[in-house]
Amino acid sequence: MKLKKITPAVVCVLIAFSMGNVSAQIDLKKAGQSVRSKVENTVETKTGNNMTTQLKTTGTTYYVSATTGGSVRTADGSKEKPWKDLQVAMDKAAAGDLILVAEGNYLGTSDQGYIVMNIPVSIQGGYSTDFKTRDAVKHRTMIQPTTVSNGLSNSRALLSIGDPNKPGQFKITGEITIDGIIFDKGLSNAYHPLEGKPEGVETGMLLHAPQEGVNNGVSKVISVEQPLIYLSNGSGNVTIQNCVFLNGTNYGIRGNWGGGKWKIINNLFVNNAFAAVEIASGMKTGEYGNYVDFGYNTVLFNWARTKDLGDMGYGYRFMTGVCSDVHHCIIGCSTFAGLDRTRIDTPENEKKRMTGSEDNYFFFNEEEY
Repeated sequence: MKLKKITPAVVCVLIAFSMGNVSAQIDLKKAGQSVRSKVENTVETKTGNNMTTQLKTTGTTYYVSATTGGSVRTADGSKEKPWKDLQVAMDKAAAGDLILVAEGNYLGTSDQGYIVMNIPVSIQGGYSTDFKTRDAVKHRTMIQPTTVSNGLSNSRALLSIGDPNKPGQFKITGEITIDGIIFDKGLSNAYHPLEGKPEGVETGMLLHAPQEGVNNGVSKVISVEQPLIYLSNGSGNVTIQNCVFLNGTNYGIRGNWGGGKWKIINNLFVNNAFAAVEIASGMKTGEYGNYVDFGYNTVLFNWARTKDLGDMGYGYRFMTGVCSDVHHCIIGCSTFAGLDRTRIDTPENEKKRMTGSEDNYFFFNEEEY
């Protein structure tokens, strides 16, 4: 199985990303500027999305800016008076609304290090502070906590879709989209000061809780063992596009879903432990009401959870109760396999299960699938 068309520009992007500092924040600006036009033309022709166009909505559009925004008392979420806190906007919006987010780092209420989506809304990052232009590479919209947030995080994912304490209650009518956000735990994870640190690499190997490590001169750091995005068994249709998932200690995207269609398109997953994506079914056994379209993604450096590299380390995992199609992806450098389809349902239920893998490019995985 091989990607039909890999342009030199795409290869340059892979080299730029994989040679960067994957233990912290990669240099998206430099990589993006060098090959932007060719990559966007290739992706937009195939998928119909891009990193410069505003999403459409039939609801209200709200604005958030970490730089120019105000508090809930002084701002109203308009373009002229944007809110500073993304969590405020998500709590005040109504189902179906759109939130446009300017460049900056968004850590939630009191910089707790996480955001919770309690109301089904769409989020689109990559805007300039005046919201006149959108460029998801130039105007980086991030959820990138530091070690300071670890004690405040309540062991939460960077973004929870639905309240983790109220599983099964998040219902989407229509569709929501998450577009142009960088999710990165590289500045908050615990790393070994010496082991797994080749010359030229900034940090040692990732340490899972309860082990203590270091990060940027801070000692006794304990990693928060949660995915970058967590699904709390909601239902409905979700699109995630043009996002970056970096340095996840416990998956890039993970959780259960109670029925709906997922489109995970044109994203970059780098340096995540366990697996890049695992969406399991929250429906009854034998029901196949979940569909995942995983296409045009780049998935690199998927790490095992054990020091001996003997367990986990996948790109995409095919789960029972979920129909999945993985296509036109580049998946490389997995310590176990690029794809995992070891979960098998009963013979009767397998007849309902639709899975596919086509036009992908695999390299340097221990096993391709």
